[in-house]
Amino acid sequence: MATLSRRELLSLISKTSCAVYASPMIFGGCSPLTQLFPALGSHSVLSSLSPIDRSLGDGPVGAEFFGDTPSKAHSLLWNKARVLDERGGMPKPSEYRPIVVVGGGMSGLTSAYLLRDQAPIVLEQASRLGGNSKGQSWRGIDYSIGAAYFCVPEANSPTARLFQELGLSSRHRLTDDAGLVATKSGLIRDFWSGANLEEAEAKQVKRLVRYLKDILEGKTLPFPDPSRIDSSARKSFEFLDKSSLRRHLERVVGPLSPTLGAILEQYCWSSFAASASEISAASGLNFLAAEFGPIATFPGGNSAVAEALCEQLHAQLPPSSLRANATVIDVRVQGDTALVSYIDSDGQIVTIETSSVVMSCPKFVVAKILNDIEPSRVSAIQELEYRAYIVANVLLKGTSSISAYDLYLIGDKEARGINPQQESAARGVTDVVKADYAQGASGFSVLTLYRAYPYRGARAQLLHDGAYQSVRTEMMDQLSGEILPLCGFTPDAIQDLRIARWGHPIAVSRAGLVSKGVSDILRKPFRDRVFFVEQDNLPLPAIETALGEAFFWSDQIRARVANSHTIKHAK
Repeated sequence: MATLSRRELLSLISKTSCAVYASPMIFGGCSPLTQLFPALGSHSVLSSLSPIDRSLGDGPVGAEFFGDTPSKAHSLLWNKARVLDERGGMPKPSEYRPIVVVGGGMSGLTSAYLLRDQAPIVLEQASRLGGNSKGQSWRGIDYSIGAAYFCVPEANSPTARLFQELGLSSRHRLTDDAGLVATKSGLIRDFWSGANLEEAEAKQVKRLVRYLKDILEGKTLPFPDPSRIDSSARKSFEFLDKSSLRRHLERVVGPLSPTLGAILEQYCWSSFAASASEISAASGLNFLAAEFGPIATFPGGNSAVAEALCEQLHAQLPPSSLRANATVIDVRVQGDTALVSYIDSDGQIVTIETSSVVMSCPKFVVAKILNDIEPSRVSAIQELEYRAYIVANVLLKGTSSISAYDLYLIGDKEARGINPQQESAARGVTDVVKADYAQGASGFSVLTLYRAYPYRGARAQLLHDGAYQSVRTEMMDQLSGEILPLCGFTPDAIQDLRIARWGHPIAVSRAGLVSKGVSDILRKPFRDRVFFVEQDNLPLPAIETALGEAFFWSDQIRARVANSHTIKHAK
């Protein structure tokens, strides 16, 4: 099954939904649905594994990060030889399954669902499934601690059919804002119309908008979709991939005005965890142009998608097929089969024999656990760089005075891409999203705050002992001094601030990765038994990338399993 391009996914507004992005953005412009739907799965039998944690209650939850928990994985994978020696080495297989999926994030869950007829086992090192697509709940409001919204796909597309099967086709609400921007001087409404800007800046903004809409419609060049890099559009994509987004846009519209330059730079921070001078024009235009199609949001963001997948898998797979607290430490191919070994929740090593392995984990993990990995793949993995992210949710009594879904903060317009570390530290939170937008008024509100770290070394910065308190203090200062007044709240409305840390969720879409052939090497199956299904294949940090890769590889994996069964039967 071929992947759909983002252009195809966005071409029609349907009653289905797909492709939740990895970060919130400010573009949109669609009318809301007339009917809102409740959050998913409040009665889920998967309460302990569900991507949405509903066990936290309504009060303060304590001083610690949610999100990733790297210490366990680091202690096992970075000391693999010692860990195996302490446990007596690798045990023989104790079970067989046709498919084992390594990683229970969006890529892994979607792959498992598409291959559910093969009774796959899903192994996830965290305590809950969902990967970076997790959420929480407060006073009946589901909110994301990762992705925030999605694009509306073409009717009858593979993703639309998937969402229909999952019961998600009517649970979204279209966003209704076309760009609400807060500067130090005040709010700029409908930024992308240019109506509230000075004449010169308005002309530049309108020119850019026309250019992006033409790309979305395929009028000026093929839509830059990395999932179709083997098609006739590859030459165009590679041309764009060789240039940075900032350089390309300045060739199109001239030197960027201070406001537009700050918005585009911070857009790249929150979307790619990188500067506009780092990411490829192909990746940047893929995101920017798509923003002018219909945008919608679920209660809980894309954690609602992950939860729906988990519920279906739990209902349709054999017992114990979904395994959390399972840290895979070794994958090896032996003859016609593969062996996957993991540390279970009791600290014991378990080995599974399988026909095919789906590696839905980041490539830096692949490098640690896959035996006999080729030097070319190692080199390709070393080309990737992963960046850090903070997603915080402020729980509030009362309702916001702003009706727009997303408020974008550019402050004094200092973001120019000259020193992203210094500039991002000065700016702090760049996006404020109404997490309760798709659920209606309840007398309480949740605002989701996004703070990217678009530079190297931030992961270590967020792992030190005082990191939580430092981040919390910075956020509380920005909340009281900037964010809450903009949204019509006073500091005494705050009931809690819950902060999720993601140390390395985003592989930077650096210029040249596709045109140099790095993505081709990363995607190539290993010995016809190990398949790589993850958004960092390309890389493009969007949930639609994860879904698209799962669609692309599922039929090939199924054919590989069928062939393996035929060989075994013949023997």
